[in-house]
Amino acid sequence: MQYIALLISTIMAALAQFFFKTGVAAIDTAGKSTGEIIKAGLLNPYVWGGVLGYVINLSLWLYVLSQLELSKAYPMTSLAYIFTLFLGFFFLDESITLIKIFGISLIIVGVVLLTG
Repeated sequence: MQYIALLISTIMAALAQFFFKTGVAAIDTAGKSTGEIIKAGLLNPYVWGGVLGYVINLSLWLYVLSQLELSKAYPMTSLAYIFTLFLGFFFLDESITLIKIFGISLIIVGVVLLTG
């Protein structure tokens, strides 16, 4: 169960970043002060979706930490980079390059070595 919670926690962290990016991309920042941009962000429902994602992430993460060693659990959170790569590709029209694939491969190898 703790590994399922860890996986969901990591996915929620990636989804939160996706929602933050989607929310701030919808804000017209031209000629606006920092305060106006922050206010617009706080009024954006996508940004609040990101906040909710992090609340869920935190809740699950606390459970995971109560069940697993930190040195085993924390490296697995780097899998969020993989999820964000695919979210960006499928929903934000971002590219997947060979260097990104190489980087993701290194992350996977690192997770396997650190948690194995």
